[in-house]
Amino acid sequence: MYRCYFTISRTEYLPLSASGWRGRPGILPGILIVIALMTTIYLHTFSKKFPELRETFNKFSLKSVIREIPGVWVALLAPVIILGGILGGIFTATEAGIIASVYSFIVSVFIYKTVKFKDLTRILLNSAITTTIVVSIIAIAGAFGWLLAYLDFNELVLNALLSVTDKAVLTLIVLLIIMLVLTMFVESLAILIIMIPVITYIGSLYGFNPFYLGLAVIMATQIGATTPPVAVGLFVATSIARTDYQQTVKYSLPFILALVSILILIIAFPGRMC
Repeated sequence: MYRCYFTISRTEYLPLSASGWRGRPGILPGILIVIALMTTIYLHTFSKKFPELRETFNKFSLKSVIREIPGVWVALLAPVIILGGILGGIFTATEAGIIASVYSFIVSVFIYKTVKFKDLTRILLNSAITTTIVVSIIAIAGAFGWLLAYLDFNELVLNALLSVTDKAVLTLIVLLIIMLVLTMFVESLAILIIMIPVITYIGSLYGFNPFYLGLAVIMATQIGATTPPVAVGLFVATSIARTDYQQTVKYSLPFILALVSILILIIAFPGRMC
């Protein structure tokens, strides 16, 4: 059951399971996350609070989907370019954001013609407001992260982990809980930078598969990043949806629980997840 926790050697980082996902860690958890979030949205359709989710115009038809492809293939090409460029080593994930913006601009202005040049001022202003909100939160969280680093917080966490239990699975659970709670208050990148020494030491001490450990830690931090009170991701969603933060928090809880359930599955069935 716990074969995926461990690696064969320093040069072999693939999971020891013989499943079809060998060599492609993260694919199955990604699929499960999509299913969990889609299921959450589907369950919302049964609530009278969301009548717009119950609106249907026509039954699903594969012929209709195929018929619409010629009109949307240019837009559908965007994720192919972005993911292909990242996975192919052509540009980084950060640079992919610029590529996506330029490509969206070209498609919107010159192909679909849904955006006019006179709209750019409003678009750039809205983008600046959203960016300011996020950067302000990151700046404050970064100062708190610096304070944690100054106080040798990683050493404190490491000593606490080693004193709680000597079992690999329990140590992993406690580590993920700490990461999740910390990223509820501090920007996830700052926490990762601070906690990397602890994560790598725990990984080498118990022989965790680096792919598996990285997958679990990143997922825990991203769940924390969308969980109040700080929740940088929720502030972005609030700005895009043009609603208030309290409403966003209220309706995000089912989705957070869905993500936590997948994290629990990752911990419970490591051999299947990577």
